[in-house]
Amino acid sequence: MRRWLLGNIIFSLLLVSELRGEQDYFGKNKVQYEKTSFRVKESERFLIYYPEGEENLLSFAQFIVEDQAQFLEKNLSLKKKDKTPIIIYNSFLRFSETNIILDLIEEGIGGFAELLRRRVVVPYDGDLSLLERTLRHEVTHIYEYEVLFKRGAALIARGPNLPLFVLEGYSEYTASKFLGPDGFSSLYLQDYLVGNNFSLEDLARDKSYLSYRLGEAFYFFIESIYGERKTHQFLLNLKNKGFAEGIKATFGKSVKSLGEDFLEYLRLKYLPSYSLRAKDSLLRFLTHSRKGVFNIRPVISPKGDKVAYLSNEKGDFSLHLALTTGKVIRRLKFKPLREEIRFLKRVIAFSSSGGEEEIALFALREGKSELRIFSGNFKLKKRFLLPLAECSEPSFSPDGKSLAFIGLKDGFSDLYLFTLETGKLERLTSDWADDFSPSFSPTGETIIFVKRKIEERKVYQETEIWGYILKSQTIFRFGPSHPGIRDPFLLPSGELLFRAGDQQIYLWENGKLFRTNFFGGFSDLSLTPDGKLCFSYFKNGSWEIGIGELEEMKPVFQPVEKETAPEGKTISSIEEGERTGFTLGADYAYGALTLSEGLFSGYVYLALSDILGDHRFFILTDLSGVVDFSNFYFSYWYLKERIDYNFTLYQFLYGWETSNRAYLFRERGIFPGISYPFSREDRLEMGLGLRNLNFWIYEVSEGEWVLQESSSYLSLPYFFAYVFDNTRYTLFGPNKGTRARLNFEISPFSKNYYTEYLDLRRYQNLFSDYTLALRLFNIGSFGKDPDSFYISGEICRGYAPYQFIDTTGTFLSGFQSEFRFPLIKEIKLGLPPLTFGNIMGRVFLDGAFLLRAGRWQKKESWFTKFGWGFGIAVYIPPLPVRVDFSYPLTGGKDKRWQFTLRLGEEF
Repeated sequence: MRRWLLGNIIFSLLLVSELRGEQDYFGKNKVQYEKTSFRVKESERFLIYYPEGEENLLSFAQFIVEDQAQFLEKNLSLKKKDKTPIIIYNSFLRFSETNIILDLIEEGIGGFAELLRRRVVVPYDGDLSLLERTLRHEVTHIYEYEVLFKRGAALIARGPNLPLFVLEGYSEYTASKFLGPDGFSSLYLQDYLVGNNFSLEDLARDKSYLSYRLGEAFYFFIESIYGERKTHQFLLNLKNKGFAEGIKATFGKSVKSLGEDFLEYLRLKYLPSYSLRAKDSLLRFLTHSRKGVFNIRPVISPKGDKVAYLSNEKGDFSLHLALTTGKVIRRLKFKPLREEIRFLKRVIAFSSSGGEEEIALFALREGKSELRIFSGNFKLKKRFLLPLAECSEPSFSPDGKSLAFIGLKDGFSDLYLFTLETGKLERLTSDWADDFSPSFSPTGETIIFVKRKIEERKVYQETEIWGYILKSQTIFRFGPSHPGIRDPFLLPSGELLFRAGDQQIYLWENGKLFRTNFFGGFSDLSLTPDGKLCFSYFKNGSWEIGIGELEEMKPVFQPVEKETAPEGKTISSIEEGERTGFTLGADYAYGALTLSEGLFSGYVYLALSDILGDHRFFILTDLSGVVDFSNFYFSYWYLKERIDYNFTLYQFLYGWETSNRAYLFRERGIFPGISYPFSREDRLEMGLGLRNLNFWIYEVSEGEWVLQESSSYLSLPYFFAYVFDNTRYTLFGPNKGTRARLNFEISPFSKNYYTEYLDLRRYQNLFSDYTLALRLFNIGSFGKDPDSFYISGEICRGYAPYQFIDTTGTFLSGFQSEFRFPLIKEIKLGLPPLTFGNIMGRVFLDGAFLLRAGRWQKKESWFTKFGWGFGIAVYIPPLPVRVDFSYPLTGGKDKRWQFTLRLGEEF
């Protein structure tokens, strides 16, 4: 009996931890605003899935991934046996809705490669160069997984425990071998090295963006000192030797020694230009933020007296309106999960024609692009829905009547013009070359914009400046070609001003090119008619809003020698692929089986899905030798449309044992249901079902367990619930925001009852990693056969789980409060040489109030308990492990400390 009860406790832990019940109970939503049809094309090494009708993305992607695969197979002496699925979405919004992974995809995630299913998933976000870099990066991950991680029969990847910078750095390095390092990479590294020292041991523990940048630089360092062959040999040596031994076997040095060489290499490469910081005196900064803050996407008013920009200085991004003195006069906060605002693209424009200030803002509402026009004090004046997947980089005409911008539709990034008075939308370009950064000429007769250089089916890294004459509706090449051109402006003098991929400002004058040479880097240029330049400038680990007078800056422009541009890539046209069929694969599966005293026991957990993740199956069972007393859970989810449909079938047993009694419960149920998301934050759930409950009490009599009492009832409940969740997460659970669940369950037949349930949780991030978490819950049951409840050790910590099971009532209320704080950030031991940390601590106070019988106002009707305690939490992938020590504040003389071990996130 004890062994059977223990097995069911283990099964309960698996059910909670693996199925992430808390995430289903609360959790944000993925909203499928559109139903996308995919086709698939088979190439030599890949199966490429792409939106129907967008063969241009297919042909480009196939060339890139096959080219990257050939490079990796040659250098790693590897030939893949199976074909890797590549799934391409035609916008970031569609990518963020993917069901391939169930986690929410926020901005900043450019793509991913799965370790277990070996799928690559990327969006086309209007930039072919970015798509190429992402594809090369993620395909490299697939080959890293093939080299380093082997999938066993249980679909659990086994391989060496490697630092993040090793894998991400190699993927960045191999992509940069074709495209050159990302322009921000050098800027970030030289800024970082000014105020920071590091060792390779420190880098091996880092989990931040730093690992990407230093990781890429690490492999270029190896290539520079030891030759390119060693970069690939190092990865191969990691398979069996691990990180430290892999370094020794490849380079003949210790981790510490190689790290010192690496740091010296970086200093020699980046710090000689430190003297260029003196030029920052030519710039005036409106913001002075702490490290890691993003003040970005500035636009200056034509009068030059105000600047609108985005900032996350207060946590969430908000739109700031500031005077050019730096004083912020307005803030407009967004609800980023209800109204999608792209923060990594410029989505705002400023106009002050006719003396009236207006601000244009692009947002996404209900999966559609929306143009919002605000007055100068952020009062909303107009809304326009646009039939485009995404819109960005708006620019007002000088008279304020029109707006030029870049629109993304059907896999094409093109130039559009919108007339505010009539609401007329015009598509000005329509070709495979992606367009960027429109601005009007001083007279308003011509739109200046950037276009990727494409000749028939030949795609180049270089970009070019073009012009579109509105009156004649003609397009012509207007300026130079250069990698990464953005934000071009035609000056009244006829010169062209723009920034390029190296984050510097360029001036094109009389066919000659000139460039600034600042230590920091520029982004998001905005220019007034009289030559006042506004920009975002990277320094000291943050982006700051700056202003400079163009005439004062001109003396620092230096001539640029024309570099030899890399050859273009000839992309052959490809016939459309086949329609996708239904193929089911295991996402992960594992289990255990034991045989003792002739009885089989164990468990199996299996998660299955189709290639796009739209159909999902979850199966969990403990494989007991007795079917009636086995646990079983089966759930199917259909996620392709906005409404999510699910069907669940289960049998679940639980119980506990005293000195002479055992209490056993068995619950069986069939529940179909639907979930309708209003937004990413809130949803409505509805369902009905059939539930059967059985209860047995056994007593020990002459050494045998004898059945003393049993009961059974059947109910046909239907339920609906409103769920709200706007929380932010850490590894251990939510640390900011609000969660609420209001649940109603009604059973009109057989067992007749009506139950209401409210669970409200609030998380207040006090400072840094310190959080105050509060929870309030109420549950009440009414009707002919109401449910009954009791105070358990889960509800009020400090007591045993079933200590008060004999004291029941139809109404239960309570609270839980916790103060969470970092207990141990990092500890380094000399002997043994270990480093560990990221251990959270907490203290808590709980209370529970049970209405036993009688009227509400009678004091003797209430059964009340309080408890307090403390605990720690350690993240052991894939879940947090929590240990609590709790003590009762109410009760008799037999008070004692309770010890509890839990898996999963904190409430």
